[in-house]
Amino acid sequence: MAMNGQQQNGWSAGTVSSLTPEQLNILILGALAIVIFLFAAWAIVQAYRGLGSRSVSMRR
Repeated sequence: MAMNGQQQNGWSAGTVSSLTPEQLNILILGALAIVIFLFAAWAIVQAYRGLGSRSVSMRR
């Protein structure tokens, strides 16, 4: 939902940067995606190392 004129003026007055709400949304979602990707990469590396050292098995 887009902001009306008063809300946009309030946003502009309340922030010291020229960052728009849409840009902030993309920034937050991008940072979240990076954190999730790094966690997944770390988990895959740890599982690979565990399989290599035989401390993790594929059996139930």
